[in-house]
Amino acid sequence: MGPGMTFRRTCDRCGATFFSPEKRASTCPKCVKRYGLKRPQAGASVKSADNRPDGRKREPAVPTPSRPEPRRQPRTTVITDELRAAIIAAYEQYSADPNARLAAIHSRIASELHVARRAVAETIACHISPKQAITPELRQQIVALYEGYVQRGERPPGGRRRAIASALGLSFAQVAGMLREWRSRIPDVRTLSREELFAIEKAYWRHLEAKDVPLSEMAAAIASELGYTEWQVARRIDMLHEDRSMVASAKDPGPEARAKLEAAYREYLASDSPPPDSLHSTLAKRFGLTSRQVYLVLLDYRNRQRADASAA
Repeated sequence: MGPGMTFRRTCDRCGATFFSPEKRASTCPKCVKRYGLKRPQAGASVKSADNRPDGRKREPAVPTPSRPEPRRQPRTTVITDELRAAIIAAYEQYSADPNARLAAIHSRIASELHVARRAVAETIACHISPKQAITPELRQQIVALYEGYVQRGERPPGGRRRAIASALGLSFAQVAGMLREWRSRIPDVRTLSREELFAIEKAYWRHLEAKDVPLSEMAAAIASELGYTEWQVARRIDMLHEDRSMVASAKDPGPEARAKLEAAYREYLASDSPPPDSLHSTLAKRFGLTSRQVYLVLLDYRNRQRADASAA
């Protein structure tokens, strides 16, 4: 494997796509952290390149003199007044083309001025929509809107943060940064163990089938039963109904496989503890499917059950 090479992998636990230097990596960094798993040692699967029998040692290579290549300086991230003016002037010029894409403009200016692309994007964003100060009242509005989306299981086109930014006249970065700070100060679902997440999932499914608690009160009821915060429960339920576009490209395994997976999911919920490996990986191996196919079927099943409970 060449230095710096990475492989495109799919997480067996959550179905997300990630890049790893390990060719057989099966768990994304977020799930490694969430479930407290061991990180694979880099290069553990790489075999030694010297397979010669004993007695036949490799001769030391004689270095050949070569002219050292000049090191390329990294792109600057410091935006001076002069550089800001140059970025804005270039943006005004290139954006006059009605067919020009904003991402392409960012890349072109970053290359021409030798500036980090992210710094160019932020400078242009501030030029297009000057930043509005986030007051305590505005913070409360952002949190309330985000919590409302999670509680109702709503996923607006483009994502929740973009919808909030548009509604309040803020930038996406402002909303995302503020929510990141807010979540770091409260008990979050990421602090729960697999067993605790499983307990919430079981309780949710029990109430969903019994139709004894309105969906709008489900998180509060389960939080009271199990001793977690209402936000932790709401986010766990939200994770069970992720955006279908994440796995929409997975091949449908067919009606027979769907029926088997749904039955296996009910068995899983009737058990006392989660399997040693992730549910998606376990069922994929059991039925000869991919983790993304399992994810797709179970997501459809849970969404269908929630729709039935909502209509009741």
